Amino acid sequence: MAKQLFVTPYRCIDCKNCEIACSFIHTQDPQKPALPRIRAYTFKGDVHSVALCQQCEEQTCLEVCPTGALVRDPETGVIKRTDACILCRTCALACPYGNIHFDPLNKEIVKCDLCDGDPFCAKYCPSRALIWAEEPAPDLEPEMEVEGLLGEEEARYSANRCLDCGGCSECHECVNVCPADAVKLDMRDEEQILEVSSVIVSTGFNLFDAHLKPTYGYGRYPNVITAMQMDRLLSPTRPFNHVIRPSDGKRPDNIAFVLCTGSRDQTVNNRLCSRVCCMYSIKQSQLIMGALPLADITIYYIDIRAFGKGYDEFGEQAKAMGVYFVKGKVAEIKETENNNLTVFYEDIAGGDGLKDAEHDLVVLSVGLLPNIDALNLFDEGLLEADIYSYVKEIDEDINPGKTSIDGVFVAGAASAARDIPDSILHAGAAAAQAAAYIERMRADK
Repeated sequence: MAKQLFVTPYRCIDCKNCEIACSFIHTQDPQKPALPRIRAYTFKGDVHSVALCQQCEEQTCLEVCPTGALVRDPETGVIKRTDACILCRTCALACPYGNIHFDPLNKEIVKCDLCDGDPFCAKYCPSRALIWAEEPAPDLEPEMEVEGLLGEEEARYSANRCLDCGGCSECHECVNVCPADAVKLDMRDEEQILEVSSVIVSTGFNLFDAHLKPTYGYGRYPNVITAMQMDRLLSPTRPFNHVIRPSDGKRPDNIAFVLCTGSRDQTVNNRLCSRVCCMYSIKQSQLIMGALPLADITIYYIDIRAFGKGYDEFGEQAKAMGVYFVKGKVAEIKETENNNLTVFYEDIAGGDGLKDAEHDLVVLSVGLLPNIDALNLFDEGLLEADIYSYVKEIDEDINPGKTSIDGVFVAGAASAARDIPDSILHAGAAAAQAAAYIERMRADK
């Protein structure tokens, strides 16, 4: 059975999201057909400019755009949309001339082209008043409507999405209907004083600042990004819906990863291996090959530290998929005239000495640094640090997590660079240590 668009009016909260998302102008006059609306912010890729743009001096839409996706044509003055648009529709709500959003008076679907089989009105409806399905929703009265209970996994997933407000229309319906009164749109930071029996320091790590390696050009060359920025591009909630390079919004054909950026490097005072960089770079390379099947991906490395269970097999799988691994330390990155990047490196495995290669996009796999803020939680010198400024474990073999302060324990990357599995195991050990300490204190009373 083919999918259709079904309307459940009593679920509607009048947020206007469907009207903003729809690609047609609506009218209550039955003699007037619904006409296609030409907008800069249509959810179809073939229309990019506002035909009715007033070229106002306020430039309100440009000011409110959170991603800088709107540009004004220097010749015509018309506002245009670039690929940086994340479809948040903020500009549509802000336009003072009403040229970007729909007539809010009409609440009926006069004509629908179903948006090529994936209606945006149903996708952006927060209350499921519009449903894109093979069968209509049950025609029940509002007070009789029955919803299936969420399982624990579904409930946790839904709760974690509460702050995902990229398409929020500020209708406050979530505040009104939340039975636990858990949604606080006006919440602010609040300091509390608590008396506890034990403390677990789990302040995590800091990322290496790629600006500290000026020879790599981060901050000067737009197409040199960090692995965290690439992770955002690859995320399911990514802003651009595909991997692009920042300079011109094009899809890169040749991508390089530079490992050990800020790790194993005495010049930036960090001799330690960050442990996670190799594996997250290999993971990202595989994800990129899924998003850009024709792209060439090169990983420049000193050593591949695939130490965990199944890690080496994962690396070999990336090689089998076509990822190029080049054993060589990158010395410098320079930009070419077309915003491409030339990577200068030493070919260690091949024995060919200094070489260079051109790439569209370079990803710096930045390493981990200690979070020294953990030491400032206590009086100076009370919480002891190791020689690398991580929180020191007094006896990590016998009493993992135990620090220099009785009753204070450390967990995860606050005491050393760790990946997720190791951090989970270490946190469990710290929790067990804290629980045992509390029991001993109770027994001594």
